[in-house]
Amino acid sequence: VSKQRGKTKTKTHFWDIENFAATYAFNEQYKRNISTAWSFNRQYNASLNYNFSKQVKSIEPFKNSKAKILQSKWLALVKDLNFTPMPNQFNFSTNVQRNYIEVRNRDITALPGYDFTRTLYNKTFNISRVYAVRWDISKNIKADLAANNDGRVLEPFDNEYWRPGNKREDVRERLLKGGLTTAYRHNANVNINIPINKIPIFDFISSATYKYTTSYQWQR
Repeated sequence: VSKQRGKTKTKTHFWDIENFAATYAFNEQYKRNISTAWSFNRQYNASLNYNFSKQVKSIEPFKNSKAKILQSKWLALVKDLNFTPMPNQFNFSTNVQRNYIEVRNRDITALPGYDFTRTLYNKTFNISRVYAVRWDISKNIKADLAANNDGRVLEPFDNEYWRPGNKREDVRERLLKGGLTTAYRHNANVNINIPINKIPIFDFISSATYKYTTSYQWQR
């Protein structure tokens, strides 16, 4: 579910409803036969996405300055000083996946009323979150960050949600908290381009560049 941006709406803001999108899907399979009393396979998938992107105009405080000192070629870097007050792009997404399998087999060799086969359960309840931001801090300084967080919502191993700490409201609270983090990783980059050729004694050098990259990974 998402709202498309109208043709007449040219300005974008952080709070625009068009930045959001949500999806939900549910699938259930049920079967029974001579050897299976019942078998449920339920799959739940939901996601919430946010994406903001905007071409932000740089602020150049000294661009039109008439100050005599700033007309000097030696202060060209100062006159060209600029910065962008906000990120150019920010997005995040949250994806929730839950699989619930319940199977009760039949003991076809048992006498009526003496089938003590136990019900089997298989559950997974995972949450993944993705964050990304890109910020052209200035025309020559650009930074970006991307992070991923994987979590798991703990549930009782069976279908008895009455035990203390495993009630439905307890599971709901764990879900709202994002689950128990099982893995986290991020990558960050900073690119700096110094127009050193604007300084008279270095006019024979096109530019000086510097790049810094860092990454981090954690797993439970």
